[in-house]
Amino acid sequence: ASGYAIAGGLLLRIVFQPLLNGVPRALALSVSGIAEAVGIVIGLYTLVSLFRRTIQPIELWRRVIVVSFGFLLASVALTVIAHVELVLGAAVVSAPLDAALVHAEVFGFAVTGVLGVSLKVFPRFLLLRPTHRRLVQGGVLLYVSGTGLVVLGWLASNIASATFVSPTVRSVGMGLATVGIVAFTVGLRLFERPSRPSTAPLTTEPLRRWRSEEHTSELQSR
Repeated sequence: ASGYAIAGGLLLRIVFQPLLNGVPRALALSVSGIAEAVGIVIGLYTLVSLFRRTIQPIELWRRVIVVSFGFLLASVALTVIAHVELVLGAAVVSAPLDAALVHAEVFGFAVTGVLGVSLKVFPRFLLLRPTHRRLVQGGVLLYVSGTGLVVLGWLASNIASATFVSPTVRSVGMGLATVGIVAFTVGLRLFERPSRPSTAPLTTEPLRRWRSEEHTSELQSR
């Protein structure tokens, strides 16, 4: 149901947003916004229900996933606001709101979720050394705080009295997020030697080589 609602909402928006203002466009975009929001909420409710049913202790990686769900809820609110703009006659969503929405969805929801999954999967699959828990927690906190500041900075661009503050807020946010990612990676000990030799080298060693090569190429590109 969640996927159908989101797909239906997106289809309505693709078809009706380019049309001239009028009752059909406004009605279709209203239904589109409601369908997208309801679809995301249903999907999120399903995921949260699965988390609540587990009997395992709430580990750090689960908490990080929950934070990513918070960004998803924020993106739902921004999606509704974007549709209100369109229903009121705007041809496209305003650039600051669009940037805030994309940042919340990609860097807030998706990337934060990847950090949570990495905490669960990488230490076991790559046989990493014991994680520096405090460094990882601090990295996640910095990244989440920085990402939230970037979203707020974009939203502030729509407020005339805060226009001059917006670039500064976004810059600080990006800096915090960057430091957070570095701290998370160091705390996860992703680029250190494994804790023991792999019993499945044909599986793990290619991934380790790819990881090292990617890290090297990133450093060279900078």
